[in-house]
Amino acid sequence: MFWTLEKDKDYYEAIPMTFIVENKRMITISNHKNAYVIDQMLAYLDSHESLSIYKFLFAGLEIISNAYYPVIEEMDKSKDEISALLRQTTTKKNLFALSDLETGMVYLTAAAKQNRLLLEHIQGHALYRRFNDVEREQFDDAMIEAHQLVSMTDLISQVLQQLSASYNNILNNNLNDSLSIFDYYLRLTSSTCGYYRFLRNECSSTIYRRAKCLDLYLNG
Repeated sequence: MFWTLEKDKDYYEAIPMTFIVENKRMITISNHKNAYVIDQMLAYLDSHESLSIYKFLFAGLEIISNAYYPVIEEMDKSKDEISALLRQTTTKKNLFALSDLETGMVYLTAAAKQNRLLLEHIQGHALYRRFNDVEREQFDDAMIEAHQLVSMTDLISQVLQQLSASYNNILNNNLNDSLSIFDYYLRLTSSTCGYYRFLRNECSSTIYRRAKCLDLYLNG
């Protein structure tokens, strides 16, 4: 099972695609979301003659890996654009865009690693030793692309995580500053109210004392 890409909502998700090889026949299990891979494989088949089933399979896996690169370049460009916007104004819209980008990269990184693991499993299998030179060369090409893909997705994913963490820290610091100001305002309000309550009590006591003295004077 290899993982292909499909854009869902505002970010890309990985869609599984299964290849079953039996003798000289290959069966693919896919859906409309990754049908583009079948079209590209058929185009490859039409342009190459005398293909063995395994060379065709590994060419297909390489096609899947190559489909990631335009997506990764687009996401890397979006990362730079969102970062520039956030430096100007930290808006909710820009933060959501950064979150969607980070989520999409998590899917891409996980899918790239799964694809690499599948190829490594094939390389450790007894089947690998039965490949001829052409098939092994095509397998090596697919493996190189898989490793390169993991390195690229890992790097961009780490940058996005650091970027997200930085803006989270900025927001937390701003919130703490706002809370400090609000707390100071509450303390000031409480002190002011306490002072006025003290004045009111003092005035009431003074009026009461003066009224008492007047009463004694008049009745004396």
